[in-house]
Amino acid sequence: MVSKIHLSQNINKALMYNEKKVDMGLAKCITAQNMILPSDELSLQMKKNLLNLWSTTNGNIKNNAVHFSISFHPQDRFMLNSNFPEIARQFMIMIGFEKQPYLVYRHIDTAIPHGHIVTTNIQYPSLTGIDQHYIINKKIIPANRAIEKKYNLMTTEQAREQQAIPFHLPNEYITYGTAPTKQSIDEVIHYLSHQYSFTNLNEWSALLRLYHIKAIHLPENNKRTRAGLMYKLLDENMKPVGVPILASKLQTKPTLQNLHKIFIKNSETHQAQIEKIGLELTFLAGDDLDKKSLIDNLALQSIDLVQLRPNSTSDLESIYIDHRNHCAVDERNLEQPFHLKNFLAQESIPTEQLLSLRKMRQLRNGKKIS
Repeated sequence: MVSKIHLSQNINKALMYNEKKVDMGLAKCITAQNMILPSDELSLQMKKNLLNLWSTTNGNIKNNAVHFSISFHPQDRFMLNSNFPEIARQFMIMIGFEKQPYLVYRHIDTAIPHGHIVTTNIQYPSLTGIDQHYIINKKIIPANRAIEKKYNLMTTEQAREQQAIPFHLPNEYITYGTAPTKQSIDEVIHYLSHQYSFTNLNEWSALLRLYHIKAIHLPENNKRTRAGLMYKLLDENMKPVGVPILASKLQTKPTLQNLHKIFIKNSETHQAQIEKIGLELTFLAGDDLDKKSLIDNLALQSIDLVQLRPNSTSDLESIYIDHRNHCAVDERNLEQPFHLKNFLAQESIPTEQLLSLRKMRQLRNGKKIS
């Protein structure tokens, strides 16, 4: 059992996060404590009015909104369907929020069973704030342990031991909500890092994209002493979905520092793989291909073409992924005529060279040269 707390100045934001999930059929408001009506009789406007009225009674307390998230191990899913309202009530008692107005939401949008609690830390009638200093170590963690023991839930220590199980072979892209996100990302990263050759972040990002994972670069700034990476799932429209996970929090530790070691190791044999991709493109040159035709022809040779935009201001960059030779090749490593823009235009390849390429392709396909 893992519980997190988030403080903010806008209780409506926390409320609407959960209510939007309800509208999408991905959550349900299951409990309303210390409110004027049960949860199923409260309209959205009534929830807003009650929480706003209570949370604004002391203008000196700016962070008056409290948003808890409580997550459990997947094996505890079925038991929580009936016990979560009581678990949430006991949790609020143990951390000193039992007299506060709060709403409990049960979420079903991920493979990890979890819920959220929206409340305020301003007490009535004293109008003082509940002390938040060291609340995680003093109250939240002890509450988690007590509830785990009472309901015989999977503990965080037991969950860590289970993570030592060997990774399974990923066989398709990850669909958000159908399997534990962290475990699924770890399995893909373990497979790709051991089975494919890649020498830069673009090539690594392209490989991950095949499994609907996005690697997000975190530049060095005042808050971070060094650049970093976090990983996030993509939906079927390749739009980010779910909560990103820092590289250091994954079991495979795919941090920038560790990836750079892999880049260096793979670069020793990468030139031969670059030449193989160049050869495949050579056989396709001179056919007045459009992008779709090129992708279809490459697919026949077990090569995927992935295009990335490393940042919001950069142009699309093409990465070729050869599944026969298990490698990813950034077009920047190829000769200029084979950069996608030039290749489709065919402006940089002389006519006499195109004739030679056609003969090479005929030989490759077992045809008589004309």
